[in-house]
Amino acid sequence: MKKAILIISLLAALLFILTACGGGEHTHEWGEWQTERDATCTRTGLDARVCECGEREEREVEKAAHSFGEWEVIEAASCTMWGERARECACGEREEEDLAPLGHTFGEWETVREVDCTNDGISVRECACGERERATTPAPGHSFGKWVTVDEPSCTEDGLRVRRCECGEEDEDTLPSPGHAWGDWTVTKEPTYLEGGTREHACPCGAKESENTPPLEPLFEDNFDGTELNSENWELSPEWERAGGDSVWDDGMTSLDGEGNLVLGARWDEVKGRVVCGSVRTQGLFSGGYGYYEARIRFPVCKGIWGAFWLICGDMHVAPDGSAADGIEIDIIESIRNEKGGYNNALHFDGYGEGLTSVTSGTMYDVDIYDGNYHTFAVERTEEGYTFFIDGAVVWSASAEECDPCPLDGYIILSVEGATWAGSGTEESIDALPCQMLIDYVRVYPENPYSEDGK
Repeated sequence: MKKAILIISLLAALLFILTACGGGEHTHEWGEWQTERDATCTRTGLDARVCECGEREEREVEKAAHSFGEWEVIEAASCTMWGERARECACGEREEEDLAPLGHTFGEWETVREVDCTNDGISVRECACGERERATTPAPGHSFGKWVTVDEPSCTEDGLRVRRCECGEEDEDTLPSPGHAWGDWTVTKEPTYLEGGTREHACPCGAKESENTPPLEPLFEDNFDGTELNSENWELSPEWERAGGDSVWDDGMTSLDGEGNLVLGARWDEVKGRVVCGSVRTQGLFSGGYGYYEARIRFPVCKGIWGAFWLICGDMHVAPDGSAADGIEIDIIESIRNEKGGYNNALHFDGYGEGLTSVTSGTMYDVDIYDGNYHTFAVERTEEGYTFFIDGAVVWSASAEECDPCPLDGYIILSVEGATWAGSGTEESIDALPCQMLIDYVRVYPENPYSEDGK
């Protein structure tokens, strides 16, 4: 029953509403909004309006903003510390804010130490809080003036110069000695072929310097160093028969001993019954005209065998004309009859045939050249004739009247050979073989190096 009454009531109300709004669709005609509750800082407000039909519409009004008062410093900020401040709204809401450090407020810079050439300057300034700040001004270094020479350098000693800074500091610098300003060389002793000379030059300071100069060089020199013959100076003589076939030159009989000697050997050939020996010559490699020809030799002692140091100048094969001017053989030394201590010098010209002409010293015995030692043998060729030497002493000479001087170039021969007419092939001779002729050196000078006028 109650349920039926409720349903009837609702239907009646609906019918009233429909009847009141025209009984169809209804457009509300609202009245003005009316504040029913003011908005505050902490709660929203409420507005409402009503239609004629009695319909009610509400809207919420946002909270009002806080109305804060003035900021109040709770803790003041310092140069290095944060501070804090706050403010309040009438509603009691409180807002707080940090205050950033103020930073230092420094005063003027004050100089603690002045800057100078070598020391940095120092300045400080201070904040009211007591904080100090320090600044450095770098030292600029010395400002030197111009160089002033104190001591001039000399040829042998360094000089000195200085410069000064305003601060009083001095800087020194060495002025190097330029050394002597030497003039041209002046010969004080002329060199010779046997010994060196001297020369000197002077400096304006008065100092003098001297030095030795080397000896003059010979036209030709071979000291037979090493173990092989110098092919620029010598060639092996052709393997010719000598003295009508009593001896023959053989390449195998020539060598260097490695001790500074040329070795020309001689041995007996049993098969051929003759002496085999060595020889060298400078033909096509060196030839000389007027001058001084010298060799240092040690001769062996062997009957029928002899060593020789000789020259072939010009052409020995021209037709005989009674003159040596166009060709000559100069026997500077021949150790013929060495078993008796003999030796000789000789000049041969006008060919080797029937027209052969000879001028000789004959066999000489004055100097013992077979004492087992080395001896020097030489000839001086000049326009005046020929002069022969042993150990620097004259042993024989031939003037221009005796034999025409030959101005033509000649080459050198060093040889060993034998002949039956000298005793070769005898038991005495064979028993003395083999033997060796040793040559220490050969030198050629343009003039006699041992004479007073010679260089």
